[in-house]
Amino acid sequence: MAFIAGPADVDNSSVNSGYGPPCNYPGMPLAGTPVISPNVSIGGAPLTFYHASGPPNVVIGAPLTPPGVCTPGIRTIVPQMNTTVKVNNKLVGVTGDLTNKAGSFTGGPRYIAGAGLHPTVILNTKNYVPPSGP
Repeated sequence: MAFIAGPADVDNSSVNSGYGPPCNYPGMPLAGTPVISPNVSIGGAPLTFYHASGPPNVVIGAPLTPPGVCTPGIRTIVPQMNTTVKVNNKLVGVTGDLTNKAGSFTGGPRYIAGAGLHPTVILNTKNYVPPSGP
């Protein structure tokens, strides 16, 4: 199951050892300004979400073997769990999506985790297993 990613959701930390000094890039909350839909609402409030084509944001690494300077990493949402659901023609970022791929400056992959912004809305229902019982 995947939940719509919000500003309280974080990606995992990663270590890069292939570009300059080995660096640790901490997990961070999603950043930037989410989209507020003008015509889709959940629970009476406009749907707020991050999307795959949104502006990138930076994560700063700390060298594991000082001294050294870490190349800032660029994070953008990379669809992994949600590759089909769009709102206002924007692919909705969800928990389980990536903020970068392996082989990037931050070492990746960095997966988005958390409770989601709208925990009653579940995307990726093709993998949903309904609860058993009456």
